[in-house]
Amino acid sequence: MADKVLSAFFLLLSLAYLYFAREMSFGSLGSPKSGFLPMVTGTGASLLAFINFIGVLKRGPGSAGRQRALKKLVPFCLSLASYIVLLKYAGYLFATFIVLFCLLKVSEAKGWLIPLVISAGVAAGFHFTLGGLLGVVVP
Repeated sequence: MADKVLSAFFLLLSLAYLYFAREMSFGSLGSPKSGFLPMVTGTGASLLAFINFIGVLKRGPGSAGRQRALKKLVPFCLSLASYIVLLKYAGYLFATFIVLFCLLKVSEAKGWLIPLVISAGVAAGFHFTLGGLLGVVVP
């Protein structure tokens, strides 16, 4: 029951975000304005929350999956909290690589090679995109 309530809460929250984001000027794809990213984010979040809500409604009650998910929650939250500290002291590239690797291992990614490659690729890809292509200064 709690998973249905939580799923509905996130659906309503994302729809509320989308509702308030529409007050900002959207612009166009060629010339985005301040409301472009909030509208895209709100639409994506609402769509994913809706899909999750439907999936939760279809799934029957089961406590085994819930227990396993709760055991992952603490390491997941600690990884995200450590990202803030690592970002300040180790820099964007290293912090993103380490935290993404930890998150992949918490989510039970098989082996070590696949999480290493994914973490390195995502960290380097975002660093190149932000720093190289967009000219954004990353820490």
